[in-house]
Amino acid sequence: MPNQILKLTACFLALAFHTSLCADVVKLKNGKSFEGIIKKENATEVTINIGLGTISFKKNQVAAIERTESDALQGQWQKQYFSKGKYVPPGLNELADAFNTLESNRKLAAKAKNRNSLLQRRRTKLFKDLTNIKSDMAVIAQHLQQIVPTDNVDRYNNLVKRQNKLSSQSVIIKSGLQDDTEEASALRESIANYLQHLANFKTQLETEKKQYANPPTDEQVAYFFSTIDQHVRDFSTEFQDIEVPHDGNQGHMILTVRLNDKIDGRFLLDTGATFVTLSNSMARRLQINLSSQNQIPVSLANGTQVKAQPVILKSVQVGDARVNGVAAMIFPEAPNDGVDGLLGMSFLREFMISMDPAHKKLIFQKFDPK
Repeated sequence: MPNQILKLTACFLALAFHTSLCADVVKLKNGKSFEGIIKKENATEVTINIGLGTISFKKNQVAAIERTESDALQGQWQKQYFSKGKYVPPGLNELADAFNTLESNRKLAAKAKNRNSLLQRRRTKLFKDLTNIKSDMAVIAQHLQQIVPTDNVDRYNNLVKRQNKLSSQSVIIKSGLQDDTEEASALRESIANYLQHLANFKTQLETEKKQYANPPTDEQVAYFFSTIDQHVRDFSTEFQDIEVPHDGNQGHMILTVRLNDKIDGRFLLDTGATFVTLSNSMARRLQINLSSQNQIPVSLANGTQVKAQPVILKSVQVGDARVNGVAAMIFPEAPNDGVDGLLGMSFLREFMISMDPAHKKLIFQKFDPK
């Protein structure tokens, strides 16, 4: 079994790091081929180095063997695997391990970003579905009030069944929205951890570089540092920093927010609010149709319940930080005097946010992996 695992691992490596550079080629009878440097060949088997390991084949599995000069391939492997195994310059293994971990974290962060984008689209759909369900339930409730059950038993029972079915669907959607919100929070943490890891690695890299001549005299060391420098620059460009001024008021931050590409308002930053909220007054400015039939019960932070109308905003933009299709809630009144609503997590979850108190600015960081 260990030999089989080794061979499967080697096959994966061969496929993952396949190169068309001049190399020895072992062609198998099953149609597959492996490129690298042949290390051993005898009457019964052939062993080929594929860069990070070797793989052996019985001669009766081999259809043909092609040999070429291997110096160029060795140089290619040196570049391709510069941070792994024997290709790391002596004394720099710890930095290489840190870089490899950084690359792994970046891949996790990129997956988190893609997953979060998917959740955002799904949340928008669920929110629309919930709005439609609540509207349908309001219509059915009106019909039920107008019916005397004993006069039309079948119609009354059908309406009750529809109402109960919609109520069950509403519970399922609310549960889905809650699950998505919790998952989105974990995904944001993954991206934030990667950003912190990148910052820490930059510091570690600069510390290591100070121990060598500038530029390093050893060719392998020079290539190692220059390649890592380039990767770090590329990683850094995947983060866009958007600086936005804010008005401070007793520890609160008020931002100018543009809604639906046409109306500006003053919104209070609130990372504890699940949704962007806006007042009835702002909704009217946006020409949103207000209807008590579309309202749903919402629990506030202090535990009280009020009714609010869910809506999908075409866009929410703060400076150059923009999100399309943002779920929002319309409340009868604004949360505070002098503001039009709350800038909640249905917008903020797309960014990592930091503060620059000295200049009264917020920094929205958006991760856009290439």
